[in-house]
Amino acid sequence: AFRAFPAFDKRLLASCQTLLWQALAAIAARKDSEKLGCVHSSRRNQRIVAALDIIRQRYAEPLSASEVANLCHLSRSRFVHAFKEGTGMHFSGYLARLRLARAKLLLQNGELPIAAVAKETGFTCQGYFTRFFKRQTGQTPGEYRAGRLRHPAP
Repeated sequence: AFRAFPAFDKRLLASCQTLLWQALAAIAARKDSEKLGCVHSSRRNQRIVAALDIIRQRYAEPLSASEVANLCHLSRSRFVHAFKEGTGMHFSGYLARLRLARAKLLLQNGELPIAAVAKETGFTCQGYFTRFFKRQTGQTPGEYRAGRLRHPAP
């Protein structure tokens, strides 16, 4: 006889999403370290690795290159140059990529309103979040969510 799968416990689902997010962050950290050539002996590279950790921990907050540079004990100009050299990306591009990846995960979950997703991922204005998301993905957040809920990614 056919038995339906039991309904997912929301706590279990949230735990799985948290683990997935942590795994993605670990993969991103490893890729970032590879881009830095795994040369952690340089103080500047150590500071960029520290900056990447700060960004991943605080991406949902208003975060500027100046603030991260200050936390890493570098001047803004030195930080921006070292960050670009080490990661191949500008600070703002890296932060935007991280926020977009997290927003996609939250939208796939389907539980939070789009305004809450925007806030949770560091966008202070839902309108700007929607424009940014559409510019990056070709879909509005609502279209992306509807498509993912109808056709979940494997």
